[in-house]
Amino acid sequence: MYFSSIRFSTMDDFNHQTAVCLPGPDESCSVCADEGVEGRVIALLSDELARVAMPAGEREIAIDLVDSVSVGDVLLIHTGFAIARVPRAEG
Repeated sequence: MYFSSIRFSTMDDFNHQTAVCLPGPDESCSVCADEGVEGRVIALLSDELARVAMPAGEREIAIDLVDSVSVGDVLLIHTGFAIARVPRAEG
């Protein structure tokens, strides 16, 4: 795995820090293949979790990295975490 040399004393510390995914010899992350998938929020389960409709089906996704998530938002999801909101098309 290609992660930075950041050390975390607890899992809670890990969840509140940014771990950097560094490219391997083939220029992609060996853990996640640098893949983000769009998904639409269909239900908020808590301040930290949402049920999201994705191409492969519905999943529970961590949303605590994105501010003010609402039902109907389209999120960019990476390894089970929402990492950004996809801007709505204007028109």
